[in-house]
Amino acid sequence: NSTPLAQALVHLLRRHEGLSLVRTAALAPDSAAPAATTPAAPAASTSLPGLSKQGVELTVAGPYTELIRYVQKLEQAMPNARWGQMTLKSDKQPPELTLQMFLLEMQP
Repeated sequence: NSTPLAQALVHLLRRHEGLSLVRTAALAPDSAAPAATTPAAPAASTSLPGLSKQGVELTVAGPYTELIRYVQKLEQAMPNARWGQMTLKSDKQPPELTLQMFLLEMQP
């Protein structure tokens, strides 16, 4: 049940032997909206005509330097991807990195 975006992230992960996949989850399209809203800056509408959104949350574990290299490879491989929240947990070993990525595409 994985999305093409999740498949791409996992494919790139396979190239990093020091990292292991902890979990993946497809994100609802509404997750692409800004997390914080204020009366002065309400959340933007996420249902724009002709625009499709695909989001995924991925958690990987491994040495810090390998996690950094993985994020760099993601940036290089998917320059049009948009980043969401990124969290590093180092309270247990190995550290875990949870990241969100989104792809926005115009529909014909």
